[in-house]
Amino acid sequence: MAELQALKAISRAKENEEKRIAERRRNALVLILRHLADNGYVEAYERLSTEANISLNKVDVADNIDMIQIIQEFEDSYEMKFGKRPKLVKRLVEEVGAWAHAADHELPPASGALAARLRRDRGLAAEDQKKQEMLDRRQNAMNR
Repeated sequence: MAELQALKAISRAKENEEKRIAERRRNALVLILRHLADNGYVEAYERLSTEANISLNKVDVADNIDMIQIIQEFEDSYEMKFGKRPKLVKRLVEEVGAWAHAADHELPPASGALAARLRRDRGLAAEDQKKQEMLDRRQNAMNR
């Protein structure tokens, strides 16, 4: 019985964490939409609003916050903690190749985290392919 309750508690905690992550992503989109609208990027705003199915007519950022303020506060706290300014953007060298497979659409280059995930996924796929080839060879050797 205690085991079932523990499993339920773990499941609820996982659901709550997933909800927080989804809400954080939605909040980030709302902040981005507000930033686009405030800075005159009307087409980008309309496109993101349509794609994300979020409208500033339904939800908007709180009165005391905006994207620039968040970045500024992050930079200040990072500098206080680590004694140096954070590096928020980087120059891309060869990361553009991560999107080369999407020739039909002009997509932006992959972010550092996305590029790392793509490299990891390619590595895992290559490992799986090698394992499958070894299994096939063993199966062929056994069938002879």
